[in-house]
Amino acid sequence: MARGPPDYGITSIDYTKTIHNLTGKTILITGTAGGIEKAVARSAARAGASHIIVSDVVFCDTLIDELKRAGRCHYHRSQCLQPIAECIRPTSLTSKTLNASAKADMSQLPTGLDIIVNMAGRFEPYIPLLESDPDRYWSAFEVNLKGAINIARAFLPTLLNTIRGLKTLINASSIGALTTRGGGGSYRTTKLGILRFTEFLSNDYAAQGLAAYCVHPGAVATELGLGLPQEMQAVLIDKPALPGDAIVWLAHDRKEWLGGRYVSCTWDMPELVAKREEIVKGDKLKMRMAF
Repeated sequence: MARGPPDYGITSIDYTKTIHNLTGKTILITGTAGGIEKAVARSAARAGASHIIVSDVVFCDTLIDELKRAGRCHYHRSQCLQPIAECIRPTSLTSKTLNASAKADMSQLPTGLDIIVNMAGRFEPYIPLLESDPDRYWSAFEVNLKGAINIARAFLPTLLNTIRGLKTLINASSIGALTTRGGGGSYRTTKLGILRFTEFLSNDYAAQGLAAYCVHPGAVATELGLGLPQEMQAVLIDKPALPGDAIVWLAHDRKEWLGGRYVSCTWDMPELVAKREEIVKGDKLKMRMAF
């Protein structure tokens, strides 16, 4: 059977089933209509989120009824859940107009905003720099890094101003940020940049209550993953439900101690939490130069 890539793990077991509760919470999920984004939305529905906001209009049109059905089929504390799926305007994440559009959309939400899950990403052909198309190579920086910056500019004000909100921002990084190999320089460099950018967000806004950290979704055969070389696709063995459930579990309560850190969705989450003191004291799960 095919094995996944190394996890660079801090836990002894990979992944345990998680239980989560988002009753009354509002979650924004950015990204295209990919498998992971859908899985996060479905998991949020099962957890009872009152508002699930997605940034892909086509995705939203097909998702609203599904999420409402998912909510009604799952009960928590004897209450029937009826999550609402909505859409932000389909403004490009790299556009300067995203901020104004976001303010208009967020003003319509009576509940404010509790969680941002930024899954937007772009993967360019896995070839060395001189063989690549300059514009396509740079587009990964535009979407992955500039997009993350624009999302933070657009939605952080609402997130931070939501009274009694979870104030949680989760950016999608990648295990690829931790390694190098032939090709893939634009994708891996941007995912490394997201780790550092998220650490800066944590440093700058933790005093206002922000809990910002990054996740590696796992080895999932998404549309992005299928752009990998054929020999690397054999390790894409994780299902979208893995990051879907793990991300919602991470976000269902405040984990400010994870601020600025890297978490893999393949790790055992209860064991990760049990290592909180060790992680914080050792300043672990952050990008550092070893001398």
